[in-house]
Amino acid sequence: MKNYLLWGAVSFNKAIKGDSKAKFIARNANSGNLIIGHAVQNHLGNLHDEIEFREDFNPQMVNEKYDALIIPAANYIREMFSVQAQIKLLEKIKIPVICIGLGTQAASLSDKVKITPDLLRFLQILSTKSTTIGVRGFYTAELLNSLGIKNVDVIGCPSNFLNCDIDFKIDKKKLPEKFRSAYYLNDHHDSIHLFDLALKEGSDLMAQHHNATLCLKDDEITNFANSSYFELIYSKSKFKTKKVIDFINYRIQVFYEINAWQNALSNIDFAFGMRFHGNMMALQQRIPALWVTHDSRTIELAEFLKLPSINISEVKMFKNLKQLYKKADYSKYNQIYPQLFTNYVDFLAKNGIDHVLKKCGKIDSLKKKLTIIV
Repeated sequence: MKNYLLWGAVSFNKAIKGDSKAKFIARNANSGNLIIGHAVQNHLGNLHDEIEFREDFNPQMVNEKYDALIIPAANYIREMFSVQAQIKLLEKIKIPVICIGLGTQAASLSDKVKITPDLLRFLQILSTKSTTIGVRGFYTAELLNSLGIKNVDVIGCPSNFLNCDIDFKIDKKKLPEKFRSAYYLNDHHDSIHLFDLALKEGSDLMAQHHNATLCLKDDEITNFANSSYFELIYSKSKFKTKKVIDFINYRIQVFYEINAWQNALSNIDFAFGMRFHGNMMALQQRIPALWVTHDSRTIELAEFLKLPSINISEVKMFKNLKQLYKKADYSKYNQIYPQLFTNYVDFLAKNGIDHVLKKCGKIDSLKKKLTIIV
């Protein structure tokens, strides 16, 4: 079995080790990224060493100790994302580099991301040191192609294959009269209608940041209610301020341990919201989820993976969660999933990665297949 160093989105194993959890909380890190790292660790079938993308390492030691440097990636192609430190390290790496799930973040698919010289250099180094770069969707692939980077495979996000099962599918059932839902909190300025639906129907409130709205003390509640953050997001709610704050303060949860997250979802019938990986965690428990897209990152992934989604601009059309649940149609997702799974496995094999995933049959032209399933 080969020995890998994972450098990017770390797993839950890393998050709860030593003082890592405290560091995650201190810098308000996104726990959704842990699902990416956890999926890659699962696929490799062994517990490999891992460090965060922002962490430093000794390139000489990496070259001597490991067979490859694997980057479980996130939305690294975005404005104001510094990669100067990563460039210096990558330039000294002599072993293969495999980037899994690289994505782009812009306001929409029609917007362009400003590619700084540093970001371009980073992408070029990835290209020269990789057999292929695994990206999240065609939007990112086309952007790299426009930069002259051609060795790209579109694979989606490894979190979609966390289950390690080519036969994975969602069997959507009729929503019970008394159902439980989970709303993934997002601080997007247009998310208030989703929040109000969640409050109205008593959804479990789940966050991906350990932020200031967790367990507020009495003397902090007034400050929060008068803050610019509250004014921007929650002042638009149709509910009174006290009810909004009570809902946030006493119903919110954030997870850094996979078992705790899974247990919290065990009695949930429906998940929804603008957090891609929060919804994906629910989906991996075979809970129907509805993605509310709001930027190129979420749209690209939802479109490529054929996940049921609506745009944030459509949300005001819905009066209750049962109407949202009807939009969670998994027929296209279930149809394409074996192809997506096989495509991902082929990417790992092409890049010489030892893994535990098994595929069935020969993959057809994935882009053609996806075009047919509109």
